[in-house]
Amino acid sequence: MIDALDNAFQLVILAICVVLSATRLFQTRSDEWLMSSGFYGCSLLALTYWTAYLLVFGGTPHYFYVSETGWVASRVFLLMLVAALDERRRPCAPVPMAWAAVAVMAPLFALYVTHGDVLLNVVDCSIMAAIGFYTVRGMAAAPLEGSEGDRRLHAAAFVWWLAQLAVWTTSCFQTPEAYASYIASDLALSVTYLLLALEMRRALP
Repeated sequence: MIDALDNAFQLVILAICVVLSATRLFQTRSDEWLMSSGFYGCSLLALTYWTAYLLVFGGTPHYFYVSETGWVASRVFLLMLVAALDERRRPCAPVPMAWAAVAVMAPLFALYVTHGDVLLNVVDCSIMAAIGFYTVRGMAAAPLEGSEGDRRLHAAAFVWWLAQLAVWTTSCFQTPEAYASYIASDLALSVTYLLLALEMRRALP
């Protein structure tokens, strides 16, 4: 029941974010808002399938690739967005600390791969490493170029990145404490979806 309520809350947040992004996409016809809409739309579709299966069958889907495909696609859209913003700022000074986000993924991958599909974890961790790299670089580089809006957007994306990793990490442990941490992390992830959408509306044309 707690899982269902948690998922329902996230579905509501994602639906709001889809409306916000789609509205701006129709107004601006910009590539950035297309990527944003893809990010939220794929996340919404993936979670809708997962939640519907949970409610109907009382357990997590056996064919989890249906949802995972949607979640992977959503993260690819977010990666495209932060990479596009990075391209818009070039040329910019190197930011060595951005590689720290890539380094963090190595031990996490070693943990995740013991609890799930190897190929899926390779794909997920590679995408998340790239998102972490661009968001850290965006937070550090944007102030040097007078782009406060981009800096805040990258900061919101970085908070989402941290929350997503917290959800994955806590789901690897089967204890009551870990389950409580998982629910808390997933609720935090829901909030970061909305935070990111609001910062997109502030920063993107």
